[in-house]
Amino acid sequence: MSDDLKLVNKIDSFDFVDIEKQSGFSRKEPTVTIRDMAIYISCSAVIKMDLKDYKTMRLSLRETKDEGHIDRLYFRPSKESSGKTNYLMHFDPRGIGVTVSGIKSVFEQIPKLKKIREGRFNDRRQFLKLCEKTGLYYCQLKSNFENKVINLDLTPEMPAVYKIMYRGTIQNIGETNNLKRRLKEKEIEEIPIDHVEYSDMSHANDEQRKDCEWELLEDYKKEFYHYPPHNKQGGRKLKN
Repeated sequence: MSDDLKLVNKIDSFDFVDIEKQSGFSRKEPTVTIRDMAIYISCSAVIKMDLKDYKTMRLSLRETKDEGHIDRLYFRPSKESSGKTNYLMHFDPRGIGVTVSGIKSVFEQIPKLKKIREGRFNDRRQFLKLCEKTGLYYCQLKSNFENKVINLDLTPEMPAVYKIMYRGTIQNIGETNNLKRRLKEKEIEEIPIDHVEYSDMSHANDEQRKDCEWELLEDYKKEFYHYPPHNKQGGRKLKN
């Protein structure tokens, strides 16, 4: 074995490319993880956001009209140590990330974020993107059926994407410009219902709402390898 190594060292015809050392954290995409009472910012995000000189974090919500089913949660670092909109950042002494604490009220104000917190652990990690207009990092909060109605008589009349549930199983995923009317139609179709979860799509147009339905159905199919039992097809993906 040693003779073979000596031979390799003497032969110049091998086009070896030596790989330089790099920081493992700096090569990872910046992420945040939604925890029960806090938001954890990864080390790579701390580096990209240059948080070392900041004390608190402001969390700001912004609707994106061009993507009707997506809101943006912006992370706005601040050097102020207090304030009603400033959340304290705790730097890990091991240098592996930052925890933003005291955000219980944030979950109540942003139902989509609360739904992420209540979901599976893998779904709690959100990738950050850089906003070219503001220079700030944000994560996308997609429609995730963050609202729930049990008594169908109390269903709001609003544009929405929805999923019909029965005994813990998704029966149907769809979109409508009037949720209350559509659920009445589903009852006539004799789809079993014990409650409905939905996302308000009042700020989206018809095309955006249909695109959202398509994405939600494709996500379901990716996980279960088929569409819900009362979906005959995978919605309608509109062309750009």
